[in-house]
Amino acid sequence: MYYDAGQKRLVLLCKECKEDGSDKVSAYGYAVTGNEFSKAPVLTMKREEVEKISGTKTGRLKVSAGNVNPLTGEIFIISSINKVLIVMDNEYNIKGVYELQRNVFGQPEGLCFAPDGTLFISNEAGESKKANVLIFKKQ
Repeated sequence: MYYDAGQKRLVLLCKECKEDGSDKVSAYGYAVTGNEFSKAPVLTMKREEVEKISGTKTGRLKVSAGNVNPLTGEIFIISSINKVLIVMDNEYNIKGVYELQRNVFGQPEGLCFAPDGTLFISNEAGESKKANVLIFKKQ
C-alpha cells in the first residue's frame, strides 16, 4: 500500500488476488477524501508487458511494495520474489523493468522516497542475512 498524493488516495497492491491469477497484478484505490474504495482496479499490470520490456520470463509477479517518486510522479513497484523494480508513469504505463541483484537485494519488501527524491528500499532478513535499508541518493 502507498499514498498517491496527486490522486488523494491510498493504493492497495494485490499480492495474490484470485481474480488476477498468474497473468496480472491489480491495485485498488481508497479515496481519502470520499472515504470510498474503488470498485474497479486503478492499476492492472500484465505479466506479459513486464516480460516484453524486461526481455526475460518473470513467472508470476508478487508485488511487495510501491510508491510515487515525489519529483517525477513516476510509480515504483517492487516484486520481491522476481527481484525486479518496475517503473511506471503516472498513468500506469510501464517505462522500465530493472532486475535487482540478488546478492544485494536479499528480500526487498519495502520502498519509499524522501521529499528530495532519495529512494529507500528495505530488505527483510533471509537465509542468514541481516535485514537492512538501502539508500539511493538522487544524482
